[in-house]
Amino acid sequence: MKPGTLLPRPLAALNKVAIYAKRFPTLDQEAFRTYLMVRNLQSRMTQGLEVSLGRYGLSFGRFMVLVHLIQAEGHQLTPAQLATYCGVTRATVTGLVDTLEKTKYVTREADPADRRSLLVRLTITGQRFLEKMLPEHFDRLSRFMGALTRAEQKALQQFSETLSAAVNVLEDP
Repeated sequence: MKPGTLLPRPLAALNKVAIYAKRFPTLDQEAFRTYLMVRNLQSRMTQGLEVSLGRYGLSFGRFMVLVHLIQAEGHQLTPAQLATYCGVTRATVTGLVDTLEKTKYVTREADPADRRSLLVRLTITGQRFLEKMLPEHFDRLSRFMGALTRAEQKALQQFSETLSAAVNVLEDP
């Protein structure tokens, strides 16, 4: 699939819900349909965000590193902190930081408090880049969410909180 092409809606999967229900009588069809729609939206949003950030030469992962660094005290974090905040492995952070170092957006420095540790620091170039791109990025997100009324946005926030609290069900043995 070429960049900029969003995933199609899972109509075929939605239509197959009834087929699954015949085979698995305990299937809650409405719950499964809702799950498929939310999952498809999440996939389309992720892909759309990758396309949008790609215009700035960023992947979502590199963007997350930069955003966490600009918010951090002194614009610096350890690779372990970045991995935790970004929800990725330290090895992934290493690759993301390698790329961001090549663009001069970040540097690696020895941690003065622990010589065995490194700090990843946002450079002035990185700060200027974010100051330029973030307003455009936030505007795009606002226009996207502008498809909903304020009341719908509040309702979606509440639904998201409810589902976030229930997501552990997917992880339970």
